Amino acid sequence: MKRNEPVTILFISVVMVFSTYLGYLGWLEWENSISVFVSLLVYFAIVLFLFRILRKWLVLLSLSFVSIWGLQFAFRVELQMLKSIWEVPPQSIPKNEPRNGFVFFELEGYTFDKNLILSKSIQHRSRDSKGRDTSHTSFYEVIPLVSEQDPSEPIRFFYLDQNLFRFHRWLELRVHPRFAKILPDSTDFPILLQSWEQRYPKTKKGNVVWISLYETKEDYVQSTSSFFLFLSLIPAGIWSLVGTLMLFQQMMDGILRFFRS
Repeated sequence: MKRNEPVTILFISVVMVFSTYLGYLGWLEWENSISVFVSLLVYFAIVLFLFRILRKWLVLLSLSFVSIWGLQFAFRVELQMLKSIWEVPPQSIPKNEPRNGFVFFELEGYTFDKNLILSKSIQHRSRDSKGRDTSHTSFYEVIPLVSEQDPSEPIRFFYLDQNLFRFHRWLELRVHPRFAKILPDSTDFPILLQSWEQRYPKTKKGNVVWISLYETKEDYVQSTSSFFLFLSLIPAGIWSLVGTLMLFQQMMDGILRFFRS
């Protein structure tokens, strides 16, 4: 291992971080048809630039930037949705009622009913093309929201999560999440609803809407965009980890040689 290799790898990781972030901003700002080609050309140019000054690792660099582009391409629809949500004026966001063309709305006057929570696990049995067992279990916490003005109103909104961490945090901080995102249809929903009705047969329900909740629109945009950015930065993180470990190994070798001499 050459002495300057760890520094070179760390330099590549820094370049990768900046280029990934710029590409991420491009996906947010431009239309998908533009972002697909512009980001690909930019990443291709960066690979050529790095190879020109390093004269090695062309395949590794190409694979790394292709994986970055692939991750951002895979989430292009979600990134465009973030952009559209951010640009919607507050007065145009539906309130307490889903509207055609919107996958989100604001809740006002609704609160959790912690006495009607259902914990449910659903096992999905499946096998891949080679016959191997790929079964898995999904865990759900079903938390209904009731009207503060009229608690006897039939329940329409069901907040769904994998655990009760955020729910207990909101209760502890006395926070009322207001921004709701409608969850895509799932074969698990009828099973969950049936289990909930069996558990609480006397509770009225209306037209059920399954939702995920966030404190505000800004909270949703920030948390979701941070998650997508984190995924895009995984290749840069791997390069950084490798460079750091190699540098640490060089330092330890130097210390051992010092004491041996």
